[in-house]
Amino acid sequence: MRLRYRSWIVLLLVTLGGNAQVSVIVDREVNAKLGSDTKLYCEVKTPDIISQVTWQRKLSPNNENFMTYSKGEEPMHLTPFGQRVKFLGNGDLGGSILIPNVTLADQGTYLCIFTTFPGGTKEGEIHLSIWVEPSVEVQLNPVLSGPNPDIIAECVAFASKPAANISWDTYGLPHSSTETPVQHSNGTVSVRSQLWMVPSPGLNGHQATCLVSLPEQMYEKLIHMNITNIQYAPQTVHVTVRRVKDDPPYIECWADGNPTVTYAWRRGNRSITDDEAQVTGNTLYFPRGNTDNNGLYVCEATNSIGRNSKSVYLYKYSDATPNCHTGIWITVILLVALVISATGYYYIRKQRNHFCREEDDDEDDGQTGCGLQVLEEERQTGSGTQVLEEEQQTGSGTQVLEEEQQTGSGTQVLEEEQQTGSGTQVLEEEQQTGSGTQVLEEEGQTGSGTQVLEEERQTGSGTQVLEEPEHFADAQSNLVRYG
Repeated sequence: MRLRYRSWIVLLLVTLGGNAQVSVIVDREVNAKLGSDTKLYCEVKTPDIISQVTWQRKLSPNNENFMTYSKGEEPMHLTPFGQRVKFLGNGDLGGSILIPNVTLADQGTYLCIFTTFPGGTKEGEIHLSIWVEPSVEVQLNPVLSGPNPDIIAECVAFASKPAANISWDTYGLPHSSTETPVQHSNGTVSVRSQLWMVPSPGLNGHQATCLVSLPEQMYEKLIHMNITNIQYAPQTVHVTVRRVKDDPPYIECWADGNPTVTYAWRRGNRSITDDEAQVTGNTLYFPRGNTDNNGLYVCEATNSIGRNSKSVYLYKYSDATPNCHTGIWITVILLVALVISATGYYYIRKQRNHFCREEDDDEDDGQTGCGLQVLEEERQTGSGTQVLEEEQQTGSGTQVLEEEQQTGSGTQVLEEEQQTGSGTQVLEEEQQTGSGTQVLEEEGQTGSGTQVLEEERQTGSGTQVLEEPEHFADAQSNLVRYG
């Protein structure tokens, strides 16, 4: 029970013997919870003799007496309602009563009346209000993910009195809400509040709180919930190849989706036999002793909303593979160094010719200022690379021919240099016979699948590795090797 305030009713009585002051003290406003035991406080302060205490309910057109009490006698319960009421006073100054298990029908205005001698009757008025705690329920209905706001959750406060206030806390995420009240015949009100948010996959698993309260802090309740009703197809599929020590590898597949995602495996375009691998949930296990694991494996994640997939190309590499790769890197480094050297040489020579022409213009005796002959020859027999550069300058008779031709997306530069004095020729040819390594890479894009053909040949060990992963239109793929 909650008391709003207590008032003092001061009554001034004029008697034959002089002036006497009578005070009737009551709780003017009483708020009681439905079903509680509620006390209606009433007390009088007077020097007069109290002969009787009477309780009434204000009704229309006439008030109803439901209990009386006289000192030295038992209380008289005058109505069925009065049969429920307990008298708490002592008949002298106190006249309080207790209403057990209050109902909505008990709400109303009550009069506490004291009959005194010789002062007469004086009364106090009490207004009893019954408030009803709501029954709160949260509802999460399935909603498809999309870009527009939708009803994510509903919070309902059933049959409260007075009507409940409902608010939402989404912890920083934008939202809105709409409330709809429904009035019932017994005076209670139900309120339904709908939470509106954008149903993105990232919202799934987020927390929201519904706050239900009644005025004047009579009631407050927090309902916490996890948003789990956003439905969406499997998102990005993650495929991971794992291996424990010397055990065969196994492949795990996982994708986020709602409802629950199921997984299926296939090898290329066909199903996987029990001899090749065992499927347990989202994991593909290879049996021990199976050496034919190389190939394209596709994991397909599916739920009732949609599907997604990803593939991985698994192959086992030999011990000779790293040596072949080392030879390739050495060849690339030598090529880069050769290009840098040729570029520097060309730049220095061009600057020298420019300087010689300036000196020739200033000479009158017919002698050139740059009668210089340079012969550079470099031979490298270890890798089969031969560079022959010869330059002879007589006078200033140098001729440079540069020809550049653009074909498609590739540029071809032909530089031909001829010295009329000695006929200088630059020939650059690269051939590597020491490791006998030839690398051919060909990549072609067809549809949404990529085909990569890598052919490695190593003449030293006679080992050949052919890799040919294939993609499907709905699959993402990566290449994984193990040894």
